[in-house]
Amino acid sequence: MSRLHLGVMLLFAILAAIAGCLREPSLEPFSEASGQLTVQTGYTPGDYGPMVDAGKYSVFVLEWDPVENADHYRVKMSPQPITEESWSSLPVAKTVPGDVDTCWVSLQPGIYENTCIGCGLCEDACPNNAIALVDGRAVIDIDSCQACGQCALVCPANAVSDNRFNRGYYFGVRAYSEDGTPRQSVATAPHAYRMIYKNDSARCDRCWDTSADTSDCYMLCRIPECPVDAIYWDSTYFYQIDYDKCIYCGNCFKNCREYGVLSMGVWIEEME
Repeated sequence: MSRLHLGVMLLFAILAAIAGCLREPSLEPFSEASGQLTVQTGYTPGDYGPMVDAGKYSVFVLEWDPVENADHYRVKMSPQPITEESWSSLPVAKTVPGDVDTCWVSLQPGIYENTCIGCGLCEDACPNNAIALVDGRAVIDIDSCQACGQCALVCPANAVSDNRFNRGYYFGVRAYSEDGTPRQSVATAPHAYRMIYKNDSARCDRCWDTSADTSDCYMLCRIPECPVDAIYWDSTYFYQIDYDKCIYCGNCFKNCREYGVLSMGVWIEEME
């Protein structure tokens, strides 16, 4: 073999080695060693923005171990377990600066304008009258929406982001460098979590009065009432939710909060 051929082969070997160094590192398998992510429930903080009241909307609160020299973190959520293979295909739920180790994620659904066909089925299905057709496209009023997901369930075009109560979500948080290269550290939650409404008997004010007359219960009789009769009064003199009927419209939650009792709240439930 001539010296010229040897030189060409050596040059190609060097170029291949350089390309290997520049290639984006592969994602490591998600494991317990990658870092633990804790998931709790909370309400929108005061820095959400002028259009949303602090403490008004329920959110997932995530917390993780910080990664040294991280430029930013990308937060992703999925109804299915988040794996190395699925990470790149999942949409980014939130991007936060690298100097923080906590953030919150909302279940607020959105309309994909380019996908919406303006059929109006979501408007008819919304129990809170939070959707209207504007110029032939559905628009969600965030002040009325309770993320019940009825709009997503009836949409024939999948034009509504399916973020809703009573659905389990897995979460993952990954650190990135300034140029967008993913770091090896991945924080994941081992279980899925969902939001549900639940009445706290310790805080219930028994609005039905001592006569056990349910006519004064703000959750049952304020307008709008439960549209599916999922709220009932049990033998312990407290109000419960029939989860087989509940559509998570949020009427009980809103009515109870407006009255000032705050016993009907949003709870995080861990799922297998």
